Amino acid sequence: MDKNYYQILGLPTTCSDDEIKKAYRKLAIKFHPDKNSNDKYFEERFKELQEAYDVLSDPTKRRDYDIRFAKKTEQSTRTKSTDTKREQGTTPESLATDIEAAFRKLKWAESEQINYTELLKYIDSILNDNLVTQLLKIGDIKSNERIVDAISGLFKFLVKNDIKQYMPLLVKLSGANNELITKLHKIEKEEIRKEETAKIFTAFKWVAGIAIVIWIIYMANSEDSSSSTSNYTYNPKSVIDTAPEMIEKVSKYAGNKLKTGDSPYNNYFGKGVYDKDYLNQLEVKNGQSLDVIVCLTEYYGSKRTIRNEYIRAGESFTMTNIPNGTYYLKSFYGKDWNPDTLLYNARLKGFFDTSSGFSVSDEFNDLLKMEQNEKSYSIYSVTLYPVEGGNMESRNITASDFFKE
Repeated sequence: MDKNYYQILGLPTTCSDDEIKKAYRKLAIKFHPDKNSNDKYFEERFKELQEAYDVLSDPTKRRDYDIRFAKKTEQSTRTKSTDTKREQGTTPESLATDIEAAFRKLKWAESEQINYTELLKYIDSILNDNLVTQLLKIGDIKSNERIVDAISGLFKFLVKNDIKQYMPLLVKLSGANNELITKLHKIEKEEIRKEETAKIFTAFKWVAGIAIVIWIIYMANSEDSSSSTSNYTYNPKSVIDTAPEMIEKVSKYAGNKLKTGDSPYNNYFGKGVYDKDYLNQLEVKNGQSLDVIVCLTEYYGSKRTIRNEYIRAGESFTMTNIPNGTYYLKSFYGKDWNPDTLLYNARLKGFFDTSSGFSVSDEFNDLLKMEQNEKSYSIYSVTLYPVEGGNMESRNITASDFFKE
């Protein structure tokens, strides 16, 4: 129990199963002995990664580990003398450790087991303007990020209004860490979605219950009616018992395509950015049955789209001379390219008429870090498949999100 498996994988204790899997895969490739001349350091590091993944990827093992780790952390905290505490006071690191220990105690509990009032009091004692200001002045960025991660893990027990109340202070404590802020907003949206889904389901159960009662009453009345003699019969001329077919309109541009490597949205996003001083490259293989426009977009800073490339179904394209930086991919897929469509005051020309949709891969583990130095440069290869569990995850977005400048 001396090893911190979360630390080995570079993850917070609040991480999800998918985050554990992604982190392990990424680090396993980096530290695999076969790729590092069987160096003993990398061999030991690889064994640690396997050990950490073996425990944290198994729900039962992870739960037992979290409980033991929380107890160990609690015992370690108790062994500190009162005099030392008086001299040192509460540091950002010790505060982060205490909050993580509290999270481990609560993470496996059901909502019904939580004293909601006491939980709010506990969070209020940490998330207040004075303490957040002090933490930012001290400038222990790593500890502040640990605090934000642990508290956001408690959102699963909070209602929507309370989550919204705490968000501004958590964002403030996150400082300039845009990745953490993005993660916070995703957690917020997910927990609010769960709450609203639960409300809808509850309402559905009430409606279903009322419908069943009405149906029972109706059947009882029907039985009473059928028991009496009646010569009345009903013969409708036609009965419609199926929904009308949804027939997709056939585009007059059916089968029309651009060439792989065309950049149809240069007028909108700007001309592609190439730098001959850099050899960084990205190969995109389109394994889908639909054509796609792939955009390479800056993750930090101005977040501009530096490339937009059309790739036909089943074909590949390599983006070259990419400047150093961190990027993510967003895609617009479909078929039947309509060159006459005009959008955004005619600045955007062309659109897929059929089966169109938009997606983005902007999770932290899916970012593409282009880095060239004196010894090496970056080469990435991404295959677009309409399946789950690939080496890059994506989520659906709207057209407005895709075309956001």
